[in-house]
Amino acid sequence: MSPDRLETDCVFGVVGVLEERGRTLLIKRSESVRMPGMWCFPGGTIEDGETASEAIVREMAEEVGLVVEPERWLWSWMRDDGRLNLQWWKVKLLGGTLTLDKAEVQAAQWMTDEEIRTHPDVLPNNIPFLDHYRGLD
Repeated sequence: MSPDRLETDCVFGVVGVLEERGRTLLIKRSESVRMPGMWCFPGGTIEDGETASEAIVREMAEEVGLVVEPERWLWSWMRDDGRLNLQWWKVKLLGGTLTLDKAEVQAAQWMTDEEIRTHPDVLPNNIPFLDHYRGLD
């Protein structure tokens, strides 16, 4: 099921999966956001009245300055307490320049799957996503 429009008491967020030349874009979260210093795929909260696909376009532009087009929904992850649900989306780069919003993002890096899997500061929920995405689940 592709949850483009989400209505629930749970907080919903979107995650963008942007790949170029065998690497995937990850960001290091700034010190002023939840889970500071951790690496993850770019994304954020779906705002009221916004679809998931609209949110990922907005979040990618805000966080990393890139213009993207959502290609398809990939996966969902729900935090154990049921209060956060993330929707991973494959996105296609249309334009823009990698420009970080320093209020939210300390750094960005293109990583291979192996680098993502072995990096000590990658958010744990990113590994099950990667396993699913690569067909290992």
